[in-house]
Amino acid sequence: MKPQIKVITEFGLEKEEKDLKGIKTEDSALKIISDVCHKNKIYFLPRVLPPSSSNIGECDAIIFSDSGIIIAEVKRYGGNILDLDTKSDTIRIEKGEETVSIHNPIPKLLEKCQKLEDYIKNIQFWSEINKSFYFAKISETVPVYSLLCFSPSTDYDEREVLSEIPDLIIANTKTLKKKINRFS
Repeated sequence: MKPQIKVITEFGLEKEEKDLKGIKTEDSALKIISDVCHKNKIYFLPRVLPPSSSNIGECDAIIFSDSGIIIAEVKRYGGNILDLDTKSDTIRIEKGEETVSIHNPIPKLLEKCQKLEDYIKNIQFWSEINKSFYFAKISETVPVYSLLCFSPSTDYDEREVLSEIPDLIIANTKTLKKKINRFS
C-alpha cells in the first residue's frame, strides 16, 4: 500500500509580521527549488506532512532525485551566524550591534532525516526502490540528505558543520540554486 502524504497548502497560524516574512523567505526558496527540480526533471513536494506513522512532522520540502531524498528546511534568520554546528540547541546570530540566541534547526532537521530513513527501510512500498540503490552500490537503502536554507541576508561559516556531516547542504537563497544543482 502506498503511504499517504499530505501537502500543506495554508499555514493558518502564521499571521504575525515576522511569520509573514518567514513565509516570504520560504516561498522564495521553494520557487528556486521548484525551478531547479523542473529543469533537472526531479520530483519535489513543497510543504509536506509525511504519513503520521513516520513521526517526521512537517517538512518545508522533500526532493526526490536519482541521488536520494532531500528534506529541506527554510529559516528566516537574517544576520551573521556565529556558531553554526550540529549539536548545540541554540545558535548565536549577530544582527548589527546585537547578538541573539535562537533555536538551532540542524539537530531537528537531522532527526527528521533519520526518521525518514528508518521509515522507508521498513515500508513494503519502498523495498524495490531500496534494492535499486543497493544494487547500484549507492547505499543499502534510499539515502536521505538534509538541506538547510537561510534568507539571503544570512551569513554563516559551514566548514565545521560540513566536516561533521558532509551530506548536509547549507545555503541561503542566493547560493541555493548552485548547491542543489551540484547535488542533483
